[in-house]
Amino acid sequence: GTGAIVDENIALARNEALSEAFVKAIEEYLIQRIGSQGVANNFQRLDEEILSRTQEAIQDYQIISEFRTERYVRVLAKVRVNEAVLDQKLKKMGLLEADTVQIAVLFMVSEKKEGFSTTYWWGDPSRPASITQAELSLSRIFEERGFRVVNRSFFPPEETYDEGMLSLTLSDEQVAKWGRLLSAQIVIAGEANLYGLSRALVSLKAIKVTDGTIIAQGFREGISDSTTGGEESAIGLA
Repeated sequence: GTGAIVDENIALARNEALSEAFVKAIEEYLIQRIGSQGVANNFQRLDEEILSRTQEAIQDYQIISEFRTERYVRVLAKVRVNEAVLDQKLKKMGLLEADTVQIAVLFMVSEKKEGFSTTYWWGDPSRPASITQAELSLSRIFEERGFRVVNRSFFPPEETYDEGMLSLTLSDEQVAKWGRLLSAQIVIAGEANLYGLSRALVSLKAIKVTDGTIIAQGFREGISDSTTGGEESAIGLA
């Protein structure tokens, strides 16, 4: 978020920047719950009931970076919204069915591109990592099927994790613990190996967070037309 500095009041500018960050986080959750079209069709009501009252919907936040110029303050923050509060407001507004339940899914899928080292976010969870092609493709697929994808970029500082949980290869219990720390119900763990722009080998398993049991697993190969598809298409086909 960004806040303008007026009369050299840096504290006020920082608060303005945080407020903007809060709104962005809430908007992202609203889009997940009722879709971008649902947000657009009800934007005025959402602004009056939710977006103008961000403090009610923020559960926790952490400023991870900040800088300022003579004109403004800009902050990068990890924000956790209060999903229960937001869902209650959406139901009251008639925008969310009372019996609608979305399963929260976390992706822990390493990605290996030909000629490059393996990429995986949990090696250093305190540092924001870019979303890989594998995560992007899987997120779209699962969201289309009604799942809620957990934002793994938020990791509360008060949470603790074992050093062994930072390794590339994890046990099912360690995967389940990551799921508990990030409030997921299901963790999709595995690896995606990409060969060029058109071939992907994907090995995945779904782990239930409550007890660490494997509820599904599989291995697939996807091949796309490199002229019209690419890495993401190959992963999606797999």
